[in-house]
Amino acid sequence: MIESSANLSSAEKRELLAKLLRDKVNRDNQKYPLSYTQKSLWYLYQSDTLSAAYNIAFSARILSPVDVLALRNASQKLVDRHAILRTTYSLESGEPLQVVQDNHQVSFDEIDHSGLTSEQINQQVIESYSRPFDLENGPVFRISLFTKSAQDHILLIVVHHIAYDGWSHWLLLNELKSFYLSEGENTPMSLPQLSHQYSDYVQWQNNMLREPEGKELSQYWQQQLAGDLPVLNLPTDHPRPTLMRYEGGSHLFDFSAEQFLHLKELAQREGVTLYTLLVAAFQVFLYRYTDQKDILIGTPTLGRNQIEFSETVGNFVNPIVIHGSIEAHLSFQDLLTKVRITVLNALEHQDYPFPLLVERLHPERDSSRSPVFQVLFNYLKPQNVGEVTSLLIPNKKPVQVEWANLKLESFHLVQQVGQFDLDLEIFETQNSLVGVFNYKTDLFDASTISRMSENFQTLLASIVANPQQNISALPLTS
Repeated sequence: MIESSANLSSAEKRELLAKLLRDKVNRDNQKYPLSYTQKSLWYLYQSDTLSAAYNIAFSARILSPVDVLALRNASQKLVDRHAILRTTYSLESGEPLQVVQDNHQVSFDEIDHSGLTSEQINQQVIESYSRPFDLENGPVFRISLFTKSAQDHILLIVVHHIAYDGWSHWLLLNELKSFYLSEGENTPMSLPQLSHQYSDYVQWQNNMLREPEGKELSQYWQQQLAGDLPVLNLPTDHPRPTLMRYEGGSHLFDFSAEQFLHLKELAQREGVTLYTLLVAAFQVFLYRYTDQKDILIGTPTLGRNQIEFSETVGNFVNPIVIHGSIEAHLSFQDLLTKVRITVLNALEHQDYPFPLLVERLHPERDSSRSPVFQVLFNYLKPQNVGEVTSLLIPNKKPVQVEWANLKLESFHLVQQVGQFDLDLEIFETQNSLVGVFNYKTDLFDASTISRMSENFQTLLASIVANPQQNISALPLTS
């Protein structure tokens, strides 16, 4: 380096030396740029540091004795293993950076609630879940154990979305089980060393965007979403606030095993996935509610097409946009054929970061709405992480499982936030479907959302009964 810089001017040498020093500091402190999804969450955090809109939680009741020390040590091992769980965020020269802390004590709280009623404990669990994170100082990952008696606890794990996604949920629960068993039995247990951390994904993403693949992805999405983007105007119960807020609620509804079977059979006959069938049905549902023919629906993808990141904890999820063009004279069967092509093309181009797409599209900004799309459809088929899988699916009745020598029971946290006007989640279980409508309480009453869920299920039944019927004639009410 000294020889190659011999012909540089004094100013150029000073700049080179400064760069080398900056690079050394970044290596020593493990500083990395953010992914595009992280950047969008960072700026949202900066606009409202007290918001809990992007807190992700797992909660369960434990109806057996807990080895608290083993659970604490197991939690520490998760933090030691995954750099993203001991990362903080800061601005340097106007650019956000993630800073990996070498030594970071896990945030683990044991709270004695032996003198409180179940209602009081539940309220404190909700308050703990809703507590905002300090991304600049950390932690971004915390575990709380609320204890009413030796045989009655509530376990709460909360992580900020900047460091976490649904796939990470399943990874961490699986590893927590292994570490807890090892600690409790005092037997050595080591998982295979991680070959990649989240910072490696960020580097991969930036490299991909500079290559021809990134340019082709950009061109595809800008063509798909060219021109003035339609705004979905669902009929609301209340006037839309000037500024978008995140107060939300949720409504849970079940499908019968017979409904699930009929939908699967229809999807098979039409040569589509159940996901594609339900996306098409949701398009019809929104068309019938708004009478709008041009509809944009956001739908999240895993963002883990690269197998090397399959065991990496972090926020990989990336939404794609399903652009629907509805024509009243079409049968549902005809529409489904169009949606299938749209979905396949969108999934082929899913690696382009949605926040960067928003930046490139320059959509007309409305402080009361999310950009590009205002409704989300999410189809979830939880990964098999053993017994605890059933606890990840919303259920009206408590579900009990044996997990890591613990007796767990489902503990459903009431939805507190609404990131979009309307968000439909469909969970696939072994022999049925479970639906959840999440919504903004600023816009909708609970009774309206309850009617919506009934209308959606009636629509699905009409589609199954007669997929050749015109979409404008499919009944929404019984």
